[in-house]
Amino acid sequence: MCLVCACFLESLWVDMGKSERVAWEAAKAVARQFLPNWANVVSTLASEVMGEPLSGDLSADTGTAKQFWQGLRARQSGLYAVIGRPGMGKTALCVGICTALNRPTFVIGIKQKMLDRFTFPAIEMPFEDEGHVLESLKSLREMERPRVFLIDDAGLFFNNQSYRNVSSLFLQEMVGVRRHHNITIVVNGQQSSTIHKHLLDPDILFLKPPSLLFADNEREYIRGLERHALNRFAKIPSKDWVKWVYVVSDLPPFRGMMQYNCPPGWDEYVSKNKA
Repeated sequence: MCLVCACFLESLWVDMGKSERVAWEAAKAVARQFLPNWANVVSTLASEVMGEPLSGDLSADTGTAKQFWQGLRARQSGLYAVIGRPGMGKTALCVGICTALNRPTFVIGIKQKMLDRFTFPAIEMPFEDEGHVLESLKSLREMERPRVFLIDDAGLFFNNQSYRNVSSLFLQEMVGVRRHHNITIVVNGQQSSTIHKHLLDPDILFLKPPSLLFADNEREYIRGLERHALNRFAKIPSKDWVKWVYVVSDLPPFRGMMQYNCPPGWDEYVSKNKA
């Protein structure tokens, strides 16, 4: 590991309290069972914080993109959901949010070799063994330092059929106490109907163009918002839809279209090989 990275990690370690160190070490211990090359995981800590992934607006109803993003960065916790059809840039948006927050991030649904390309400190939580998932979730909750939990394609892991699993019940509890534990949860999925219902009461909702049959497949309270979002996307050439998202947020206040850029390290290879 380079000298710059080592110095950065040393300063981060000093800033952490005792309980945070114990929790982070516990998370690393779980990861080592699957990831022998831990140095590559933490090497991203030395990278610079990304600039704003969201920029500009198109007929925003409320607020400005700049004020929205400043408020989002200032939040210590939250639940953010991204919903939309495949190939619309949902994962890139989630990674962009995590990059800008630049906090310790636990990830389900993206392989470690992909996470190593990004500039935020991230560790994969392999989902093959529910016992390991539960231990990682406990370690995440016990940390005091603000951190992020990213679930890519959440419907594959936490859905209506798995709501009685131990890890799903623990996740449900963690959603309820996210503000008390300074946890930010970022999820994405193709349809709201396939995602665990406790992940769909977000503080901020990001909507991409929905599937063709969304009127029959989406949850009712999401359906109306998606119709409104689709009306806005209709004003943009379909080839550019991947660059835009419809945002619904009360705090920071914003409602309307935003354009976003792919985060550093993102390309088509990541998109097709992330899982």
